[in-house]
Amino acid sequence: MIEFNHFNNVLGNTITLRMAVKVFINISILVNTRQQSYLLKGAALKELPLIYNAYLVVEDDLIAAYGEMKNFDSTGFDKN
Repeated sequence: MIEFNHFNNVLGNTITLRMAVKVFINISILVNTRQQSYLLKGAALKELPLIYNAYLVVEDDLIAAYGEMKNFDSTGFDKN
């Protein structure tokens, strides 16, 4: 778990929200990395975007970020 937000409630108490975060690093090939999700037809089926040496961040079972390892910022992630 990683802390991601603090705020004060009506009584003035600080509340820390937590979310489950998983980080996958040094992925050899991350396949089908399209930015949009839509039905593919015809020639579009020939294209298969790939990212080599990739990372993937999953927050509460949803993909939050991905990209090349050279662009990964590990700040704020615990190595446990």
